[in-house]
Amino acid sequence: MAITPGNAGHILLGRSTQSLKIEIKRVFDDEKGRPGAPRVARRLKAEGILASRHRVARIMRINGLRAKAAKKYKATTNSKHSLPVAPNLLGQDFSAAKPDQKWVSDITYIWTDEGWLYRKRCYYAYP
Repeated sequence: MAITPGNAGHILLGRSTQSLKIEIKRVFDDEKGRPGAPRVARRLKAEGILASRHRVARIMRINGLRAKAAKKYKATTNSKHSLPVAPNLLGQDFSAAKPDQKWVSDITYIWTDEGWLYRKRCYYAYP
């Protein structure tokens, strides 16, 4: 391959587009698909792999790697209220001498294609 001003850096650094694509994909997957081209380029530079932000952006665009924004945390529980709270009658003591003395329940949230599914289980605490 002939060295031209456009490819001199790539040939001298020994990084083909294919090998750089593999490194970019590795960094992208390590960070759970969150980083854009600037962060990928900085991380590659820190690892000793030289590639410009523009080259990284072009390779990411060609291969369909788009950064996704992290979901913001949303508090779903408001503990600062003046409403009555049910007393803890069991006090973490789930042992029972006979069936039907102590009942416990649990709610599980399951995401489906149709939205959230709420699953409630009730059972008595007896071995």
